[in-house]
Amino acid sequence: MPVLDLVSPVTEIFKCLLPPILLRIGYLIRHRRKIEKLGRKVDDLKNLRVDLQVRVDAARRNLESIRRVVQVWLERVDKEISKDETMERLMSGQALQVLNSQSCFSATTSCGSSRYVLGCKIERKTIIIEELLEEDFLPANPDFESFASRKVAINEVMAALKDQGTSLIGVYGMGGVGKTMLMNEISKQVQEEKIFDVVVMANVSQNVDLKKIQATIAEVLGLERIMKMEDRRARAAMLSARLMDEKSVLVILDDLWTQNLNLYDVGIPRGHQGCKVAITTRMRIQACNSWIVDKNIEVGVLTEDESWDLFKKNVGDSPDTQLELSRHIANECKGLPIALVTLGRALRNKDNLLWEDTALQLKNATFTYIEVA
Repeated sequence: MPVLDLVSPVTEIFKCLLPPILLRIGYLIRHRRKIEKLGRKVDDLKNLRVDLQVRVDAARRNLESIRRVVQVWLERVDKEISKDETMERLMSGQALQVLNSQSCFSATTSCGSSRYVLGCKIERKTIIIEELLEEDFLPANPDFESFASRKVAINEVMAALKDQGTSLIGVYGMGGVGKTMLMNEISKQVQEEKIFDVVVMANVSQNVDLKKIQATIAEVLGLERIMKMEDRRARAAMLSARLMDEKSVLVILDDLWTQNLNLYDVGIPRGHQGCKVAITTRMRIQACNSWIVDKNIEVGVLTEDESWDLFKKNVGDSPDTQLELSRHIANECKGLPIALVTLGRALRNKDNLLWEDTALQLKNATFTYIEVA
């Protein structure tokens, strides 16, 4: 049989097989790209969730109410990024590998149907993740930003963070003065101005839990391996190495109660030019263990006029008969935003009896001022 007689049938067979093969390769490439895009969106959502949870925790410590829409959003995010079977198969590429191993050459077969179903799942999940990322329910904080006394503190902290000669910054003030709120605002500004590639805020509190602090920082950095490690020193070493990889990172340790906290035990590297640490505390401390504080910045109480404006905003319209009492209560709050906001909201639309009782309790109350360590 002539060779040309054989070539013609083989060529025809190849022509029939080539389009389905190319179609199959195209499906795999497109699905892989979609999965990679979904993975990036999920990582962005995880980071946003961590950042919001820090704000929620700080708000609760300040006795602020958490909007229901925020709580619902957190629940929805947890549901969408939870490790369910479908999500795991999509993100790991397992579903794609199954399709790749199947011998099918037509988009109309069951294999083609599987590809279509997989593509739909990826697109639906991506749309949901993008919608969660686009939701904007974090209102600006006019109570904080409108006060001149707070702008002075913000400017001081921002200047210290931009100063190449500072690595550890102390932000101190009496309890309830608004240190956490101020650092939340700082966190927002440095990210908007792109001063740091990564910003993480962890709560220290009176009972120091190193594992919890490390977990908070590691989650923002995407360092999941650390969650499974029990040895404290090993976690600190891994966290330090990961922070050293960042070109610029700001670690905010909020609500520090002791100057004996060893930052090395946490896993925060010293001497890395790109890593800066800011701590908030009620004490004006000179060092955090052996790490000298380069700059101390005080967050003072509000002025009398600022206090009155904040109290009025939260208490709402009140009768003229309560004006003198309102002034007295606002003054007794000693310029503490947490007291002005909490009492203002509590007394809103309440009768004179409660107002008078509140004024009497405030008169007999004592406030803890700054300690110097």
